Amino acid sequence: RISGGIGAEAIAEMVSSHGACSELYLGSNDLRTHGATTIGKSLSSKESLIVVLDLSNNKIARDGIISLCKGIVDNTTLLKLNLSNNTFTHTSAPMLADMLSINQTLQVLDLSWNGIAGQGTIKIFQSLRKRTLPPPKKKKKKKTKNKTKNKTKKMNLINDDSGDEEEEQVQHWNTSLRSLDLSWCGVGNKSMLVAEEVVDTLRQCKYNNTECCSLTHLNLSHN
Repeated sequence: RISGGIGAEAIAEMVSSHGACSELYLGSNDLRTHGATTIGKSLSSKESLIVVLDLSNNKIARDGIISLCKGIVDNTTLLKLNLSNNTFTHTSAPMLADMLSINQTLQVLDLSWNGIAGQGTIKIFQSLRKRTLPPPKKKKKKKTKNKTKNKTKKMNLINDDSGDEEEEQVQHWNTSLRSLDLSWCGVGNKSMLVAEEVVDTLRQCKYNNTECCSLTHLNLSHN
């Protein structure tokens, strides 16, 4: 088995410097978090031409997923990623969601047999579709004891346009993902909430459209 130490470092060096390799299958090794971190860094290299990456069954936990997502965010060649049967949970879902909302290349993602649960599944679906968020709340300024300063501030507020309502924020959404496998992820008692997110996401799906989600294959079996 290839470990997360020297073995993973050698593979990562090859990925970041040897452009001839396009498919890399490392399933059922012992890469763990350190190995995933090393490979994640190599994916951000411009020399990496990896199209298919299989890291299934490698005991990769949350920190390893964070590093992988950082590398994949800047990657423009990876089309298929298999992360099934690892050890990350719903706490890794926000990182995966952020990656999916930025990366516009990845087409196939397998997250089956992980403890993503209902909460994590909802996060991932939210990253696939366009969402309008309310404007951020302004932080309240501390009051000063000086009355003169307070009067000046009040006068400034009258003539200042900064108090106008801020525009709502439109969050990025994924337009490249075609296939998503979330089977055996333990959705459990949040199944109704997950179902609502699925329906809302699929309503916005249009194949080969650069302005909305293009998901065509979805696996939610055994949840």
